[in-house]
Amino acid sequence: MTEADSLQTFVTSTDGTRISVTVTGRGRPLVLVHGSLSTAADWQRVADSLADHMTTYAIDRRGYGSSGDAARYSVERERDDVAAVLGSWPDPTPSCSGTPSAASSPAASP
Repeated sequence: MTEADSLQTFVTSTDGTRISVTVTGRGRPLVLVHGSLSTAADWQRVADSLADHMTTYAIDRRGYGSSGDAARYSVERERDDVAAVLGSWPDPTPSCSGTPSAASSPAASP
């Protein structure tokens, strides 16, 4: 798999912000959330290596890459962004990237 096999799409978070998601591969879903000094594009090599076995959903956090932003930052809004992605595809398994939004999302979602 290569970047040509990826699809960029968008989900809308609860506050109306458009969140960019790059979808790569086929198989069990895995959501990837980048850290503070990167974008979803930094996950592409990982996504490519998993593409034969998993579908990865690499999120551009709000204010990064192709995602929109809001006037005020909050971890709760980032959690809502991840929840919007989780709600858009069946059974994603969050990965640990060190971001508070990814770490807090499973506990906040039913």
